Amino acid sequence: MTLTSPGAGYTSTPTIRLNSGEGALAQPIVINGRIVSIAIINSGSGYTTAPTIFINGDGFGAQAVAVIGTLGEDKGKVISVTITNRGVGYTQGMTTVRLEAVGQLATFQANVFQWNKNLEYELASKYDVARGYVFTGFNNQYGGEYAHISDPKELRYVVGDNVVLDPVTQSFREIGVNEAHSPIIGWAFDGNPIYGPYGYIDPTDQNSGLRRMRSSYKLKDEVVFDADTNPTPSRTDGPALASYPAGIFVNDYEYTFQRGDLDPYNGRFCKTPDFPAGTYAYFITIDESDQGLPVFPYIIGPQFNSVVDTWNLSLNAVQENIPLDVSRFRDPYANVDIDIERQPNQESDQFVTEKEGDVLIFEIEDIDGDGLITPVEIANQQAITEEAALQIYDYFPLVSAESRVDIEVETTTKFESAQIDGFVIENPGVSYQVNDTLFFDNTGTGGFGASAQIESVVG
Repeated sequence: MTLTSPGAGYTSTPTIRLNSGEGALAQPIVINGRIVSIAIINSGSGYTTAPTIFINGDGFGAQAVAVIGTLGEDKGKVISVTITNRGVGYTQGMTTVRLEAVGQLATFQANVFQWNKNLEYELASKYDVARGYVFTGFNNQYGGEYAHISDPKELRYVVGDNVVLDPVTQSFREIGVNEAHSPIIGWAFDGNPIYGPYGYIDPTDQNSGLRRMRSSYKLKDEVVFDADTNPTPSRTDGPALASYPAGIFVNDYEYTFQRGDLDPYNGRFCKTPDFPAGTYAYFITIDESDQGLPVFPYIIGPQFNSVVDTWNLSLNAVQENIPLDVSRFRDPYANVDIDIERQPNQESDQFVTEKEGDVLIFEIEDIDGDGLITPVEIANQQAITEEAALQIYDYFPLVSAESRVDIEVETTTKFESAQIDGFVIENPGVSYQVNDTLFFDNTGTGGFGASAQIESVVG
């Protein structure tokens, strides 16, 4: 089908009905058991093809065809009915004629363009000190899920990714000098590593120097003011910039090929310290300021580069349900400003190699670095430590009181002064309008007085 006009201003998905004509009515005239004529009671309208005529009654054999107008006021209307077979055995009053438009049972679903809000823009003032936020996750039976939408500055500080804590302002900023390649700070659902913002200038050369990886996205020219080329910026068929500034919607951005270092997924194939032969990797994107402010699309683009493992999207995707056919490797924290106290193992797991029967051989370490292996060094046995069975929350480390990055967990049974600062829409519903009022069910919460109005609707 060809869309001849997209329309504008939809706040909900419209219903689509395919119409090849409707409304025509006719009455048969029966004499001596035969249909001698068919009178048109209502010519109907909108017919693009002559409707099919069905004659029902106590007789048989009658047939007729409809004729529609093609010019002027008669266009699309039934203007006459021609009887091709009068049939026999019909009775006046017991015989009916039905005109049925050609085509039936087709169904359609409209795809209304959605202006998707940029959560970074919307939540920036609500982040905690670590630039994170608690969301209602896919597995919400376990409660909220803590996540970062953009540059996790404090996490990067903890893992030693070119971030320092300003002693005067007590805020984090980029180190600015003697940068090192960013470490892996996470893994995407498609299995690719996520690095901080610093990578090699030449993706194929580890000696080419470092720089902050540059996003290839930018605001669309139509929403950016320019005194010479665009003195009156506006969105095409979208919300007014006066109410919704440029950047508040994801749709305000566009990808420009090779504008920066990264592809549409906000990654690239490159060499890294962890993968000297090369790998595909995503990068955090920030600007060139000392503060290193987030730059769209922040972590991963609108889509993943590789195929997502569907297990990650299932209801069973929690830490206590790690698949049996995967191996999990962890390195201890190193060269970071945090002290980790590891809990002792409660029970041992069976250790198996990737291929059953392989022998693990540990190289003897030259401890003093003199180039010689001494009997003492031979006697210094290398060991592998087995971990306890994986349990939910098993991977939350204990942090010492001396650490400059402390984790504080406090349990309460009631929040005396707690306020609602936001909520997640689990089901958007249909047909709502701007300024509709939301009612809060306070039953069993101990709270009262919350109110809200709908600010915007998709469409």
